[in-house]
Amino acid sequence: MSSYDRYKRKRKRTAPVEEVGPKLRLESVKNVPSHDEIPEDEKVANYLNKLRKDVNSSTFLKLVVSSSEAEYFDAERVQYIKETFKIHDITVSPPVAGSIDRFISLVGTAQEIVRGALFVAFILNAKLNNFAKNQLYTLKSNNYRLSLLVPPSIPPAKAPSSVTTSITSSHHRNESEVLSLHAISGDFTGCFHALMGLAEVMAKANYLEDAKITHLRLFGNTTDPNFFQRSETKESVLVKNKSRLLEFVGEAR
Repeated sequence: MSSYDRYKRKRKRTAPVEEVGPKLRLESVKNVPSHDEIPEDEKVANYLNKLRKDVNSSTFLKLVVSSSEAEYFDAERVQYIKETFKIHDITVSPPVAGSIDRFISLVGTAQEIVRGALFVAFILNAKLNNFAKNQLYTLKSNNYRLSLLVPPSIPPAKAPSSVTTSITSSHHRNESEVLSLHAISGDFTGCFHALMGLAEVMAKANYLEDAKITHLRLFGNTTDPNFFQRSETKESVLVKNKSRLLEFVGEAR
């Protein structure tokens, strides 16, 4: 046997591979549970109609939804909400070119429109936006969220500890004032009391008409002529950078 054949035989005698680290097994992977079952509309409506607070003042709430979410609330569904919660009127604002926001306005007594607003929150969270079915929505869940458009003079709603609230400046204007975006998150009962407090304050505010609200158009930032204006400082910086670039190219040659 030649030395070359002996070399090949030695090369074939490889040492066994040692396992490093824990074994990976399919059964060790944690899958996020799917929550396909949600309460029926009638069951949610009956639960909301049991939430009470003796306030009968006429007021309004204006909910902020996306343009695609607003399409779900057609005439038939709007009529169902009006009749179920005895709301005086519900309107869905028309789409505005360049804006992703639309508004659902509820007008009536505070108790009725708050119940209707919470039913809209149920539809938005449990039906329209729970694509992955990874969140559980029940009558007692504390993950219902809702956004409202309010005048800047409206203070944050007083809410129980189970509810999270925040108020920020929105991108929409009502004539000369910038409107505020009021976000509320929590369970039905807690959100009911928070919204009731907000509805009472809104009763003293001027109604926000959709036609008088100026939307921020998403493409406005780049079509504004001021976006392309150059100051003297910017011009000097551009000239300096251009000369440096030419020097660098010249040295590279």
